[in-house]
Amino acid sequence: MAERFVVMGDVTGSSKLPGDVVMRAFRELIVRCQDDLADRILSPLTITLGDEFQGIVADRRGLFEVIFNIEDARLAAGLPFDLHYAGEVGAIDTPLNRKSAHGMLGPALTAARKRLTDKSPNRKKYAVSLGRSRLQPVLDGLLAALEGLESRWRQKDFELVADLLAERPVKMIAAAHSRDTTSVYRRRQSLRITDYLGLRAAVLALAGYIDLVDMQ
Repeated sequence: MAERFVVMGDVTGSSKLPGDVVMRAFRELIVRCQDDLADRILSPLTITLGDEFQGIVADRRGLFEVIFNIEDARLAAGLPFDLHYAGEVGAIDTPLNRKSAHGMLGPALTAARKRLTDKSPNRKKYAVSLGRSRLQPVLDGLLAALEGLESRWRQKDFELVADLLAERPVKMIAAAHSRDTTSVYRRRQSLRITDYLGLRAAVLALAGYIDLVDMQ
């Protein structure tokens, strides 16, 4: 049976916000990601339980392409809530639903949901499995480092962070945020943007490497 790559996510930190506002913003994040990565998504990203989504992507790298796309859009919009993500590699017993990510069952979906609904005190923001890989501890370390850097950012910085992550020209960023270029360079350093981008690149490279090995 072919391996499938399940991605899930749910909204966190929204209890003090109007539900309709959160849901509208959440829906926009998911629709945008689906549009941006349609060629990498096999079963469309689907909102399942109001504040959760799930989908099936093409490979391990696709898991992180979806997650990082949603995170970038969340930051760019300056949204006052966060998301947790889960990813799993494994079997799906039912046929792949290419119209929506409903009506499918199998071990990969069950395992991903277990990761997503973990309520332990040390719950991870990025709970993604590479699937029986000896490199899982490496991925866990990279994702923990990403989460640690994100914890330094405040909501007032989100839109600036998004522009810095997109590596837009510094002069353009300075004008958009009413800053001088020196201030932008300082904030880039204090927000650890270079480190963060390096960690993301390492995560994508690791996932892509395992995908390549599996194809051989």
